[in-house]
Amino acid sequence: MAHTKFKNESGFTQIDNELFYIQSVVSASAFSVLIRVYRATQGYGVAVKALSGVYLQKTTNLSKNTVTKAIKELEDIGVLLVKRRARLSSYYQVSVRGVAKVYKEVKDSLEEEMETLSLDLEDEGVAEEQFDQISTEATKEEMAVPDSGFEIFWSMYDKKLSKGECKKVWNRLSSSDHREIMKTLEGYVAATPEKQFRKDPINYLNNRAWEDEVVERSSPTPPVKINSQLPPIFSAPVEVEREVVREGTEADAKITEFLKTFGKKGNTYA
Repeated sequence: MAHTKFKNESGFTQIDNELFYIQSVVSASAFSVLIRVYRATQGYGVAVKALSGVYLQKTTNLSKNTVTKAIKELEDIGVLLVKRRARLSSYYQVSVRGVAKVYKEVKDSLEEEMETLSLDLEDEGVAEEQFDQISTEATKEEMAVPDSGFEIFWSMYDKKLSKGECKKVWNRLSSSDHREIMKTLEGYVAATPEKQFRKDPINYLNNRAWEDEVVERSSPTPPVKINSQLPPIFSAPVEVEREVVREGTEADAKITEFLKTFGKKGNTYA
């Protein structure tokens, strides 16, 4: 009997069986988010990782509101730890203690139910050989198209130019390059909110721009407002000038009075 196997190019993520018991006590969307976080952390050999909301939405095919509700649901039962950061991706960690706690609570009751509900494939008239034959074509198709993460990159980069060429370059990059790109991509996109200042994606990949320093665009300096009322210092000369005129007028009056008096006494000018 022939058996098909998944290829190993994209690696494997080992999942603790206890994690699957969580599926019985959370919504389907919450479990999808949990598995994706587990893949992004334990799948890469790390306990904690910064993940953007856009990343979780794209990889789970869920809306923003659904992902937000799913995260809260997982936090409420203690299986997901989240450290939120302003204007940056939040840190996520699947709680080993939280998963173990929920596992102990549901294991016994769930196994009893599963014993009564379990289905035997042969009793249902579907032999193992038939099942293998039915799934062979789909399995071959899945194996022929490994998930390299390009579509996630393409969606997050959000400058739709030369997709075909970009995908060829992406596929030539190593898995390590893919991880580094996804680590820095959100910061670069946030630093270039105006797409005309963002590199074309083909140039970003060809020039390995993810290795460059991300420089945020500074906001323009606000224009200086000029007050229509001048400070007192600028009005001072006007007051001085008035004082000079006033003094000059008084002096003229004294001279005129002197001349009148001089004329009355019969004095004449030489």
